[in-house]
Amino acid sequence: MDVCLEKIWSIYKIKKLEEKDIKDIYNLCKENTKYYEYYKEKPTFNNIKEIFTALPYNMTIKDKFFVGFYKENKLIAILDLITNYPNENSVYIGLFMINKNIQNKGIGSKIIEELCNTLKNQGFNNIELAYIEDNIEAKNFWLKNKFSHNNKSSKLDNYNAICMFKQL
Repeated sequence: MDVCLEKIWSIYKIKKLEEKDIKDIYNLCKENTKYYEYYKEKPTFNNIKEIFTALPYNMTIKDKFFVGFYKENKLIAILDLITNYPNENSVYIGLFMINKNIQNKGIGSKIIEELCNTLKNQGFNNIELAYIEDNIEAKNFWLKNKFSHNNKSSKLDNYNAICMFKQL
C-alpha cells in the first residue's frame, strides 16, 4: 500500500528529502542535543546520509518515506517512516524530530495527529515506533499522542529501544 504524505498538512509544505537537503537536516539535528545525548552519537553528515537508505530486513526503498516539513522555506521537522512494516497495513516511524525552537508548542503533536488521520484514511491500521529507553521526553510525547507500550524492547549497541504502537 502506498502512502501520500502531501495530504497531511496544508500549513506546511511537505517534501521528500534528498541528499541535497543534508545541510538543513544536519542543522535541525544538531540543535536537538538532548536526543543525541540519549543516542550516544553526535549528528554528522554521514550518519544523516545513512537515514536515506536505512531499512529493515526485506523492505525496499519504495516502502520508505523520509520527508521534511517546511514553513516559509525553513525545515521545521523531519519524519522517516516505513510502510507495510512490521506487517502489511502498518507503518513504522523510524525518526520524528522537530526544530528545537518550536518544541513544546503542540506543533509536533499536531503533525502526528494529522499523520495518523491521513494514514487511517489511506487504509493503514496501526503505527509502530521505538524510543530510546532513557529519553523520557520522547516517551511522554508518544504517550501524550495516544501511543501505548507493547511490552517489547530491543537492545541495540548504544541503548535500549522501547517499542510502542497506536491503533488507527
